[in-house]
Amino acid sequence: MPVRNITSEDAFDNLLVENRVAVIEFYSSTSGSCRAIAPVFDHCSDWEKFHAVSFFRVDAGELPQLSKHRGVTAMPTFQLYVGGDKVDEIKGSNQTALVGLIEAVL
Repeated sequence: MPVRNITSEDAFDNLLVENRVAVIEFYSSTSGSCRAIAPVFDHCSDWEKFHAVSFFRVDAGELPQLSKHRGVTAMPTFQLYVGGDKVDEIKGSNQTALVGLIEAVL
C-alpha cells in the first residue's frame, strides 16, 4: 500500500481511528536526511510482510501545530501507533532502526 500524505489534523485523528497499525513519518521537505530515508519508507510500505501496517507522511512545515502536539523535535521522526496509541518512535534516518520499528509489531 503506498504511503499516504496527511494534510490536516482531522485527517491525522481519523487515521488513528481507522488504522489498527500505522507508521507516520514527520518530515521536512528541506532536510537531506528526510530525502535520504524517503525511498526506504516508500519501499517498506510496499513489502508484503508489512501488509497489515498503514504508512503515512506529515510535512512538519505544513502542519507545525500537529508536529508540536505529537512531540516531534527532529526530522525525520517516525511514530508507530497501534490501536490509536503511540507505542514507539525513532528519530533520524537510520534504515535498520526504521525497519526494526515496523517489525516490532508483527
